[in-house]
Amino acid sequence: MNFGLFFLNFQPEGMTSEMVLDNMVDTVALVDKDDYHYSRVLVNEHHFSKNGIIGEPLTAISFLLGLTKRIEIGSLNQVITTHHPVRIGEQTGLLDQMSYGRFVLGLSDCV
Repeated sequence: MNFGLFFLNFQPEGMTSEMVLDNMVDTVALVDKDDYHYSRVLVNEHHFSKNGIIGEPLTAISFLLGLTKRIEIGSLNQVITTHHPVRIGEQTGLLDQMSYGRFVLGLSDCV
């Protein structure tokens, strides 16, 4: 059985955005180890809210792909209404190539 995580990256009261991002990075680094049976991590896109602090998931995903060796990492909901589709294709194709197929693209038409 494989497991996955998705990060909504809520910012709870009393936590800074740096703390939220550090928690995500630390968790992803931990579950990338062979001792755990996680196969995928997805990052949520959300703008201007403590209900999600990642406005540009591909940037966060790029960092996480560079940090890890084994686990697949992708976008939970790359919002296609706020990004040009050709640009999404270029960016995600490059991420997929550079990560040797570990990138996963998830799309949505709204938040």
